[in-house]
Amino acid sequence: MNDRLPTWLTKRPLLSLAAGSGVGVLAIAVRICASGSPRLGFLVWNLFLAWIPALAALALPKVSRFVRRPLARRPLEASVFLVWLAFLPNAPYLVTDGVHLRGHHHGIVGILDGCILATCGFLGIALGAFALRSVLTTVGFAPDSARGRWLGAVFILLSGYGIYLGRTLRLNSWDAFTHPSVLALRPHLDPAFVAWSLLATLAFAVAFRHLPRIAPWGIRRLSNVLSLLRRPQG
Repeated sequence: MNDRLPTWLTKRPLLSLAAGSGVGVLAIAVRICASGSPRLGFLVWNLFLAWIPALAALALPKVSRFVRRPLARRPLEASVFLVWLAFLPNAPYLVTDGVHLRGHHHGIVGILDGCILATCGFLGIALGAFALRSVLTTVGFAPDSARGRWLGAVFILLSGYGIYLGRTLRLNSWDAFTHPSVLALRPHLDPAFVAWSLLATLAFAVAFRHLPRIAPWGIRRLSNVLSLLRRPQG
């Protein structure tokens, strides 16, 4: 199976997500050029924010490798972890951008918008699952162990609350550092935003638990499709 696809696609999940993000950004650019409207352009920024926890998760184990002195290493590790925690909701938050389908275009443009929003939503939960599983592994909790699942559930619930604050109060991750008091606010329970926030949290939980098993299945399907396309006709 793996010999039909590039090694980086099957062995380096983050590079696969980077390729998917590039395709998503290209689709957004095509949509903007085709329609003459910058609508959905905000997804590029949201996708960038979704990458921050994944990059922080990669940086966390490297701190102890390159910074030997404990007095310097521990504050740096704590800083990287706080950045990861504050920006983690941005990854599954991309699912809630589906709210922009309301009152949207019909026809080809509407179909393209739906595909773009779905792609970005999937990339968001995949990046979030990668970031969460990576950090749990770094701090010594196997993601598929009982303790890893419980700790993962705590972070997923915290992310769900962060998603709702972001969608309802339009708060940003950096507000947790500049105005931490806003985290205690109780926003009005808008039913639509509650539904989208719950959907994003549930999708994040499913991705955290099952993505390592779903991804190989998807790669096998992609491999089969590519083999059919390469098969000589006639």
